[in-house]
Amino acid sequence: MLADLQRLLETAYRIEPVPDVRGFVLTDPEVAHALAPESQAAVAREVLLVREDGDDLCLSLYLDGDDLAAADRASGAHALEDVGLDRLMRLAEGVSHFVLLTWRAQRNRPVSRLELELQAEVDKFLVGLLAGVAPPRDLMRSLFARAHFREGL
Repeated sequence: MLADLQRLLETAYRIEPVPDVRGFVLTDPEVAHALAPESQAAVAREVLLVREDGDDLCLSLYLDGDDLAAADRASGAHALEDVGLDRLMRLAEGVSHFVLLTWRAQRNRPVSRLELELQAEVDKFLVGLLAGVAPPRDLMRSLFARAHFREGL
């Protein structure tokens, strides 16, 4: 499923493929928290963990194990729809963050946290629309009208 989401975004934006996101995924919240104790990884269900070390960029994408398991169980023509909207949107957000950051890094171009978050919102709408999981108005309402900020951000 993650590879499908990645291909969908790369195709939609007509960009060259970036490394396969599946090679960067971790699902253990304790490991994620140990890698980035200042992050929200201990309580979040999706976090892109980033560390710059000179010219090197170290990445891991923490995804909730239950979300990933649901995605792994889904198959067939309606796999994206079968995962459920909330889970699908969290997975799409993580893949979006990964694709944008790695694409920019390959071109030695910066990216801000705000850009990552804004692009992820657009990408979640795009994924939901292309996957046919809900009519556009329902997606708009679900993604944007009911938004709230997590405590501690």
